[in-house]
Amino acid sequence: MAYADHPSSHRIAIVGDSYTFGLEVPFHESWGFQLERALGDEFAVLNFGVDGYGVDQAYLRYDRDVRPWRPTLTIFGFVQHDLYRSLSVYNFVTFPEWGFPFSKPRFTLKAGTLELLNAPVIGPSDIFAKQSVTDLPFIGYDAGYNPDAWRWHAYYSSRLLRFLVSRFPRWPPLDPEVGNGALQRINAELLLAFTRRAAAEGTVPLVVYLPSRNDFWTGQDLSSKDSVLAVLHRAGVHYLDLTSCIGELGPEKPFLPGRRHYSAEGNAAVARCLLPAVRHDLQR
Repeated sequence: MAYADHPSSHRIAIVGDSYTFGLEVPFHESWGFQLERALGDEFAVLNFGVDGYGVDQAYLRYDRDVRPWRPTLTIFGFVQHDLYRSLSVYNFVTFPEWGFPFSKPRFTLKAGTLELLNAPVIGPSDIFAKQSVTDLPFIGYDAGYNPDAWRWHAYYSSRLLRFLVSRFPRWPPLDPEVGNGALQRINAELLLAFTRRAAAEGTVPLVVYLPSRNDFWTGQDLSSKDSVLAVLHRAGVHYLDLTSCIGELGPEKPFLPGRRHYSAEGNAAVARCLLPAVRHDLQR
């Protein structure tokens, strides 16, 4: 589908990860499409969501690919796991279960200002040409990197000890660059940078927290997203937390059976929960 061929008076861009994209459901069941249909023919919703993206990558996607469209409104959606993804440099280190042999951009904060450490990123052939993981550029900035886990120890000759070390790993004290403080500050600043830039260019920014299945588990630690949203609140940024609205469906209906992504009902709920706020913001 070519967005340029879609006639409309107003463009609404949505940017984020797989929950924004509508992964694992047909396009017509995605919440972006359902929001477009609910708004009417004069609106086009342009979907820039990408599977596996962190808040940092979604911000860069907005900067490079969304801004040239000059949308009337841009929705920046994220789930809590996206916050942790912003502290990754190598997906295969942070999330080995994904099977992605790639590096990704990594922001840090210097004197309160966002700084991109590794642009351009290195490709898989350069990554796996290294003799050791310790030779990878900026590996110390990867939240999933435990130096001790990559060192040879004499006790590894014992299968029992190898099992025990793997089962009960020893994690070193967190480096300030990959700790919870960095997670909060970097992600909050990325979202603030998005809202400032969008507003300065005449686009209405709307930050939206999308709950995942884990959000409805009893005792789940949601302090990461709560701390980031608190920063936005103190800065006077308008955002939506859709947890309670989507939770009206119960803990299972919003999600595909045995999967983590939204079902058709879950996507419909996102569109329904967003609609009043989007209509309100379009009148600003």
